[in-house]
Amino acid sequence: MNLAQMFILLLACLFLSCFETKSQSLGVVRDSTTNEPIPYVNMWIDGELIGTTSDEKGNFIFNADVIGKRVILSSIGYKKKSIVFTKNAQTILLKPEILHLKEVVIKSSKEKTRFISEKLKASDIRLFFFCDGMPYMKARFFPYKEEYAKTPYLSKVDIVTNSTIENATFNLRLYTLDKFGNPGKSIYADNIIVAVKKGRNITSINLTDKLIEFPVSGLLLAFEYLIVKQNEFTIRYTIPPDTVKVTKVVYAPSVGVVPAETNEDSWIYKNGNWQRDDKNKNIKQKMYADKFDKLAIRVLLTN
Repeated sequence: MNLAQMFILLLACLFLSCFETKSQSLGVVRDSTTNEPIPYVNMWIDGELIGTTSDEKGNFIFNADVIGKRVILSSIGYKKKSIVFTKNAQTILLKPEILHLKEVVIKSSKEKTRFISEKLKASDIRLFFFCDGMPYMKARFFPYKEEYAKTPYLSKVDIVTNSTIENATFNLRLYTLDKFGNPGKSIYADNIIVAVKKGRNITSINLTDKLIEFPVSGLLLAFEYLIVKQNEFTIRYTIPPDTVKVTKVVYAPSVGVVPAETNEDSWIYKNGNWQRDDKNKNIKQKMYADKFDKLAIRVLLTN
């Protein structure tokens, strides 16, 4: 969500928030088979702009009363679940999802590499999206090309980030498309949690040792925001014309985007569904105004 969209959201919510009392709902997410805690599970209240993420020990806190409301949970390696929250200190069990991953055969040969997508320069990126507390993913699709057969494995992913916090984290998730051209199954069975430096940077993720092959059905790289305590920071707005001062907790890091004429390669995941990204509106930067955008991301392939 960019600043213009946040401004509109705050206007809509300001009146209601004056009458709400703060409450919390908490619990833990566990594996239904092993009873082990599950970290980095994103969850949200169905139909509302409220969500959270479980921490490294599977614990979560909703900064809202969710008793009696339907909550949706999503985590890599587990089946998506929808439940009605019945009590605080609730334990939620997720059922593992078996991912049928392709067997990788390593052949000894001279190393070759190939970059796909445009070159990146952090200082050239003028538009970033942060998370306002509603779990979502912003993703970019890379279609397969025959020449990738010579360098079929993912070696490195570079992505432009901006953070007010040192070591804020996000989850890099990898998908391919189904036969209908929509985001489908994961192609990697684990979370790839990435810590970013403070400021505007190109954040590099080394994937060489993970032996991930570029799918012939194309690659969808997704930036998943994590609503955890270590990512929190506060922004302050003054809303005209009455100069109402508003304080809002949001989550780092922000992810950079480049302008695009179409949204054929741009996807977002929110409210439990994938959809094409919308055109930017109320954006002041001329290069982005009335255009679509796509993640500022670059992929290095290797053999």
